[in-house]
Amino acid sequence: MMQGKGTATATLDGETLSISGSFAGLSGPATKAHLSVSKGAGIPGSPLVDLTLVGDVAGKVTGQIKLDPSQLVALRGRRLYIQIDSEKAPSGHLWGWLLEEHDIAGQDVPQKGPWFIPPFAVKTK
Repeated sequence: MMQGKGTATATLDGETLSISGSFAGLSGPATKAHLSVSKGAGIPGSPLVDLTLVGDVAGKVTGQIKLDPSQLVALRGRRLYIQIDSEKAPSGHLWGWLLEEHDIAGQDVPQKGPWFIPPFAVKTK
């Protein structure tokens, strides 16, 4: 069983993205962390850059990257995420998409606002 949780803050200053986060409760030791890009929020993608990882089943992740124009577009399109790998889940134990800051609603309380992620459009023939 996979378990654990984490939090992170990403700050954009011009073209430089700074990441600082922590995690705890992993079911196995963390092995790597990276900033990745996907086709959309919630869809696994490919690593862009390794992040600094300190810890084991709990720890910290940090990093700083100068984003190119396509990576800035990906950030604004909610397609960048932090992934932490572990011995038990080498292809991803924790994932966290970089989304706008928003208020967290209570359980079962639907909220719509600037943080709302609209459903993906699916083309049908």
